[in-house]
Amino acid sequence: MRFSKIEFLLVCDRIIEFCIYGFIFFLPISNAIIEFFVGWAIFAILVKKIAQKTIPNNPLNIYIIIYLSSILISALFSSHINISMRTVFAKILHYVAFYFATVEVSGNERILKNACLF
Repeated sequence: MRFSKIEFLLVCDRIIEFCIYGFIFFLPISNAIIEFFVGWAIFAILVKKIAQKTIPNNPLNIYIIIYLSSILISALFSSHINISMRTVFAKILHYVAFYFATVEVSGNERILKNACLF
């Protein structure tokens, strides 16, 4: 069975949506489950963006780049560079990518309404 491109993008949106709901629901319970949902959301957004051949574009991108640059500079001048760089790549970039996944589906009113119900 072959998916059309639109159906494939809708499946990616559903995966991201489910991951956002899981993130919100398990936020006070477990870090491991949160990381699971964030990881799948990042995977879905990457696959979706590769299929669309687009780059996320919103007004906050420049501020995110400035924020990431300042963190990277701070990590490079840290006394424990290996720990700082691991933290930058393991946690901060992880959540920035999740931010882009959230922004991607936040234009949908139904998803925003359901997320606020949690």
